[in-house]
Amino acid sequence: MSDDKKQKEQIRVNMQPEIARGCYSNAARVVHSNLEFVFDYLLSMPEDKTLVSRVVMSPQHAKNFCEALQNNLRLFEEKFGPIQSQHSNSGGEFH
Repeated sequence: MSDDKKQKEQIRVNMQPEIARGCYSNAARVVHSNLEFVFDYLLSMPEDKTLVSRVVMSPQHAKNFCEALQNNLRLFEEKFGPIQSQHSNSGGEFH
């Protein structure tokens, strides 16, 4: 891909420094209604779980997010090899 095309595809995103830093999550919970999906990102420690971020999306955006994540996982595994999954799914929560 040419440098010109890469520059056109870049999206400028403004963000506050505390958001740009990001947060660590090692567990998540997903719930939904007919209008939205709620993604709760958690920090799971032996003694408790702490909500570190919550993202609410429309079903259409959630589906687009899922497709983008699947594509990125495929690219990651092509480059670095398979990711070992730990299926500990209990309802909408995983660790």
